[in-house]
Amino acid sequence: MKLNLAPQWPVLKMNTAKHEHKSCPRCGNAFTCKTGDVANCQCNSIKLSPEAYELVSKKYDDCLCGKCLQELNTKQLLFKEKYGNR
Repeated sequence: MKLNLAPQWPVLKMNTAKHEHKSCPRCGNAFTCKTGDVANCQCNSIKLSPEAYELVSKKYDDCLCGKCLQELNTKQLLFKEKYGNR
């Protein structure tokens, strides 16, 4: 007697995460954006303040690198980026 060990439900494929090599529009540094695996993307670990989130979403059309996101989270650099050198 031969047993059928094949699963009786559809097998889910492993997430073949799409990684994009990008250049940060703020500083120009290269970084990897994990658009297909956002949970493991560098930006997912950075919690932006509401002010920083608003600035980034209005001023930039693409992802920023982790370093820039961290910098914009500091009030002094956020103010400087938003209003210039006043």
